[in-house]
Amino acid sequence: MRSKDGCQLFSPMIIFCCPTREANGVKKLMAFIREARAELKKVTWPSRQQVWYSTLIVIGVTLLVAAYLGVIDAVLTAFFSKVMKLG
Repeated sequence: MRSKDGCQLFSPMIIFCCPTREANGVKKLMAFIREARAELKKVTWPSRQQVWYSTLIVIGVTLLVAAYLGVIDAVLTAFFSKVMKLG
């Protein structure tokens, strides 16, 4: 297959013949990793207790929503089963 600009065939050859391009990519990757590490050191991480309470809140809200949806489902199922029996 051929790309619109006709460079598909030559792209691998250019990358192979130009190691500086690959080295530049590695340098950029290493710079990105260094910057990411520096940013992670700036983060204020939550304490174990904060994580525990947040987890309990998420589980509690999930259970409440599940119960609410279960009740709605039961009511709608009963309603539509009665409607279908009438028709």
